[in-house]
Amino acid sequence: MAEVTMKPHQKVTSFLQDLELKYIKLSYGYSLVLPLAVVLTLTLTHFGLYHVWIITTLILVSRVHLAKRSTPTYLVDFTCFKPDDHHKGTKEDLLEMSQNTGFFSQDTMSFQERIITSSGLGDETYFPPGPHAQPPQLTWDTTLGEVELVMYGALESLFQKTRVAPQDIGILIVNCSGFNPNPSLTSMVVNRYKLKPEIFSYNLSGMGYSAGLISISLAQNLLKTHPNTYAIVLSIEALSLYWYFGNDRSMLLGNCLFRMGGAAMMLSNKSCDRSRSKYELAHVIRTHGGADNNSYNSVQQREDDKGT
Repeated sequence: MAEVTMKPHQKVTSFLQDLELKYIKLSYGYSLVLPLAVVLTLTLTHFGLYHVWIITTLILVSRVHLAKRSTPTYLVDFTCFKPDDHHKGTKEDLLEMSQNTGFFSQDTMSFQERIITSSGLGDETYFPPGPHAQPPQLTWDTTLGEVELVMYGALESLFQKTRVAPQDIGILIVNCSGFNPNPSLTSMVVNRYKLKPEIFSYNLSGMGYSAGLISISLAQNLLKTHPNTYAIVLSIEALSLYWYFGNDRSMLLGNCLFRMGGAAMMLSNKSCDRSRSKYELAHVIRTHGGADNNSYNSVQQREDDKGT
């Protein structure tokens, strides 16, 4: 059996060492040293040093392009929390619940009926346990129970669907419009699932429904700088503590339109998740309207003129 022994020219050896020190070691590690040396040696045998330089340049340019390419953000999967049927209520149930409290005038009840009838909401929406109780229980504990029910229910389903273990999560973002307890909602999730100590966790509150978009934008930016990472975005609402029993019509809209619910999303920048992901995030465009007074005052928490 014939054997072929190839010995690079001394100038080629010097060129390889120089290339390794100046380019590969500084920018890309040593992953290209061996294959690049083989390509250079074989090519030099047939084409000469000029062609070697062309091939080397092409390889380096392709690696630079891959390194600078924007990091993708994949939506691996998501879940929407679905409460048990005993939380379900019809439009008539909501009106009866409001009537039985004895807090609302007849004009206010008529207003609520018009809003509920024209809202487009069906008879299979879900009420939080606090306002749905008889009599209503609008306390800190009932609100905390509502939050735990929604958060953990959505997350359990998400972990089951994605087959990603909680300990593999690197980024956690939770947003809730109004409820902002201590410990925070993110701390509650970290403690419940014993997430790893180096996790990046963020709790967004007081931002209304815009917090959902803000959370996605934050997750995208974090995934750009932390490779090979899973991120969870958890968007929820908590209503029990903020159910309104006054007669200011502008404050009654929440009672008529808001319901219990939440969604959990698993995001990833791992190339292996591309094929199984539902979507890839293309663009996030946000405009802050807080400088406009109409936008600034669109959602707020305050007492009415009777202190309710």
